[in-house]
Amino acid sequence: MRNILFLSVLAFAISFTACKPEEEEPLIVSVIEGHVTYEDTETGWEGKATKAIVKLHKDTEEGALKEVVADDYGFYQITDIIINNTAETKPTYQVSAEFKMTIGGSATTFTGRSENIIPAGNDTITCDLHLKI
Repeated sequence: MRNILFLSVLAFAISFTACKPEEEEPLIVSVIEGHVTYEDTETGWEGKATKAIVKLHKDTEEGALKEVVADDYGFYQITDIIINNTAETKPTYQVSAEFKMTIGGSATTFTGRSENIIPAGNDTITCDLHLKI
């Protein structure tokens, strides 16, 4: 009889803990994506920066938190940018890109960097980059 009473109380306690409301997750995810293009004002060459290297930076720091390569259309997507939902301030990021191509027999490097980006979490931010020499 004691075992039945103990098991009943245990089952009752477990059912209450299983029904408590879920707490909001403190970590949420954002995505930054866009297209990378290039322009050389001297030659007039411009287009999609295919296979450009795109980097995610914390604020204005040079070191990259993440790095991706744009596809054949110059499109890139940086996923899994973690945002702490309980923090008082959201982190600030910048995106930079570098694209190399040969123009007139010499290698040319195009670069560019975005303005500050502040993800809110659970969002997708479009950040197109236009690279110049």
